[in-house]
Amino acid sequence: MAESLQSYDEQPEVEIAYMFAETHWGKGLGTKAAKVLMHYGFEELKFPRLICCIEAENLASIKIMKNLGMILEKEVDTREGPELLFAKSRS
Repeated sequence: MAESLQSYDEQPEVEIAYMFAETHWGKGLGTKAAKVLMHYGFEELKFPRLICCIEAENLASIKIMKNLGMILEKEVDTREGPELLFAKSRS
């Protein structure tokens, strides 16, 4: 799990990310990790907005972001190639 500062369209963004070995997929760990990172980012660090960039083929992570209220904003080019940028603002 990590937080990183990214820049898209010359606007700095705080990105949440998580990665698990395939043997741990499908156990709800991605949802738990994303919830903790979002809570910490919004409630403890007071970030106004968080993003998550996901490969278009990663349907499980896309589902997690949608279930946590993140909205698909656009496709962006990242170090890993084109990805979907999901975002949510602190309420």
